[in-house]
Amino acid sequence: MAERLARILEVHADYGLQPIGFLDDGPGESLGLPVLGGIDELDHVLRNHRIDRIVIAFGNYRSSDLVRIIRRCEHAAVEMYVVPRFFELGLQGVPRDAEMVWGFPLVRLRRSTVRTGRRRVKRVFDSCVAGGLLLMTAPLFGVLALGVKISSPGPVYFRQRRIGMNGREVEILKFRSMHQNDESDTQWSVNDDARVTKIGHLMRKTSLDELPQLWNVFRGDMSLVGPRPERPHFVQRFSEEVDGYEDRHRVPVGLTGLAQVHGLRGDTSIEDRAWLDNQYIENWSAVSDLAILARTAGAIVRQARE
Repeated sequence: MAERLARILEVHADYGLQPIGFLDDGPGESLGLPVLGGIDELDHVLRNHRIDRIVIAFGNYRSSDLVRIIRRCEHAAVEMYVVPRFFELGLQGVPRDAEMVWGFPLVRLRRSTVRTGRRRVKRVFDSCVAGGLLLMTAPLFGVLALGVKISSPGPVYFRQRRIGMNGREVEILKFRSMHQNDESDTQWSVNDDARVTKIGHLMRKTSLDELPQLWNVFRGDMSLVGPRPERPHFVQRFSEEVDGYEDRHRVPVGLTGLAQVHGLRGDTSIEDRAWLDNQYIENWSAVSDLAILARTAGAIVRQARE
């Protein structure tokens, strides 16, 4: 299919598209244009050739592999198109705004909405809201800090390295809810852990232990809404076990997220979390952020009443 489309573009130069080559994991000796590399070399090919557009036709690759590759290349200055499967049958799956090239429909892939311009707007919103909440909750900070200090020896704040946007490590803050220990970086679940203090139980139930992360949001380490950050030990493990897990790191991590408002906290499915986090990124809007924040606030109120 790709070869046929390439021949049409070469013959009909009036479409303004000059094919350069193919990406394919097969040998490709019989193709009329050179194979520039395998599909996992897409980002490398984009850097080394003057590519304006990518057309994705049918191929011997898994859809999940192609999704991962396109996500990693979405910041490249190229337009991406796909030839819909079964378009020859006249099925209703071809969008009306598809561009037709000699009978071939080319559907333009919409880029992720969380891109540079909108990310700046999101950042301004985060800073204003986090700064305002820090001022409003200052008395509560003092009460909780005193309670943590009285509950057990050790610092008021718990500091931990987490993986943020583009794999960069960030240090997040929490009110310390446990007696001091050295296992927090590699221990997955601490539900019903005997080391949790009395005030720690209260703070975890109401999510008040995460209140200091407003400072992380204010200084730009995190966003109010986004994929929750995870510890380096588990990021490495989940990246090897779960498809699409690394793709969560395309945007700033968040204080809350779409996975959390669906109840995916603690010892719950990592596959489902990665799926919902990536869906949030692909379909981001300011309205969705506001909805997630409202649902988070409602969940906190319900937990406090239980």
